[in-house]
Amino acid sequence: MSLVQRGLMMGLLLALPVSGCFCGVPTPQTGTLSFGWRFAGEDSCTAARVTELDVDVVGPDGVVYEQDRVPCSGAGLTLNDLEPGSYEVFVDAFDDRGTYLYAGSKTGSVSAGETTDFGAVELSRTGADGTGDIAFYWSFGGEESCSTAGVDEVDVVLVGSGDVIELQETVDCFGGGLVIEDVAAGSYALYLDAYNSANQHLFTGATELDVDTNEVTDLGVLELDPVAVNAGALSLSWTFAGQNCTAASVDEVDVEILEDNGNGLERVYYNTFGCADAPVTITDLDAGDYTVYVDGYTAAGDWTYTLDTAATIDLGFTTPLGTVDLLPRSTGVSFTWSFIYPTDAPESDCARAGADQVHVVLESTGGADGFSGSYACDPDVGGLEISPLAPGGYTLQLTAETTYNAAPLELYSLGPQSVTVQNAMINNLGDLELPRVATNFANIDVSWTFDTGMCADIGGDGNVTVTFTRLIDGGDDIVDETTTRPCDAGGTLINTFVPGDYRVDVSGGSYSGSVTIDAAPGVNTAAAVSLQDGT
Repeated sequence: MSLVQRGLMMGLLLALPVSGCFCGVPTPQTGTLSFGWRFAGEDSCTAARVTELDVDVVGPDGVVYEQDRVPCSGAGLTLNDLEPGSYEVFVDAFDDRGTYLYAGSKTGSVSAGETTDFGAVELSRTGADGTGDIAFYWSFGGEESCSTAGVDEVDVVLVGSGDVIELQETVDCFGGGLVIEDVAAGSYALYLDAYNSANQHLFTGATELDVDTNEVTDLGVLELDPVAVNAGALSLSWTFAGQNCTAASVDEVDVEILEDNGNGLERVYYNTFGCADAPVTITDLDAGDYTVYVDGYTAAGDWTYTLDTAATIDLGFTTPLGTVDLLPRSTGVSFTWSFIYPTDAPESDCARAGADQVHVVLESTGGADGFSGSYACDPDVGGLEISPLAPGGYTLQLTAETTYNAAPLELYSLGPQSVTVQNAMINNLGDLELPRVATNFANIDVSWTFDTGMCADIGGDGNVTVTFTRLIDGGDDIVDETTTRPCDAGGTLINTFVPGDYRVDVSGGSYSGSVTIDAAPGVNTAAAVSLQDGT
């Protein structure tokens, strides 16, 4: 999308980027697909202000392989064990606040036993296809001349569906009007605000419009009205952990103002300033209470400082926030954990999974300081954020232990797996599922006999019900498994129990019995149950 101002092209987006290198080891019957991404107009995730990607890969059988909300990095993705055939990769890119910024797709084929590198999926600004243009002139309280009206600059903001800002530019006021090119078809709101050389807000105007594909939407003359005198304003300057722009390496500052409309926070103002432009004054604000977000970015687009503060606006007055001191934005990783027990599904309940302690080791592959720590397994927490960390590559290892016979016993282990830490970002790794250390789990070999009677006496379907209850000191015993078996089988071997004390109950018809055992790790523990008639 671009602005044309009567013979002058206002360039918005330029450049070329980077993609990653990929590796995969396919099986002889399946193939591996790897790909990266590139943003038209920007040369990296941080420069494009993209933090997350939605990736859908459609295979030959119509199956969609989803990688929802993948952290954006230069590493790309690799999908293994794919059926041979034609595949189409769809990538959508979002910024830190969930704004839809880029989209693209690429098609290719995967062969059995081979790794296919699709290369970079070229992502375009959303709306690049099927676009139209918007044309208009402006008038300031009936005066079409910028100089006569005392206007030096005009802020142009185009807002699409979902209140997404599609374009935001400040243009010099001359030539009488603008053409906004390459706008995706749809409904929009256009906001124009005029300022003099002292940054005083003089005129404002807004209109709603529809853009059709391959057509010019001519709005004619848009009349901007003088700014109402019953508005308020606020002023602010900024520092960064006590440092100035140069010392903190901050190039731009974003200011966003939100108001609670009763249904959540609604954005009423957003603008980007050069860091050296402070102090700034923001005018034409209604009276009320606001939340002001101030974010600092480096020249490379890294989001490095942030702060939010409250402000109350009164009509006819400028509220001075003074110098707000932004804090460094955290750099690190975050994740939650779960355990593959007792089936091959994740279990987040520490007690049921038998996990008492979780050990975390994060080691740098480039010589930076790492991290290690041990945590009591708590289902109300279930995760960790590690920051601050130096940007770069790391390996992450997670293990979880129980206590058996007063000694620690490792039950679950994950990693080491590779982790990337990006500057001024928390890389959310999602839920990390820890597989079982199979050799440290217990098996219970249960058998049953009758004090008096026999299987034929239990009636019904001739089955018995076997229940395994893990006994916990202080109560809150856990039923690990309940199963039904033919009575005349005389017994059954059930695998994969957390080591410890169990009560094994067997019942059928009017007969029942139980026994308590110590299920030891790595062995089959016998549980011989004698059934008695309870009638």
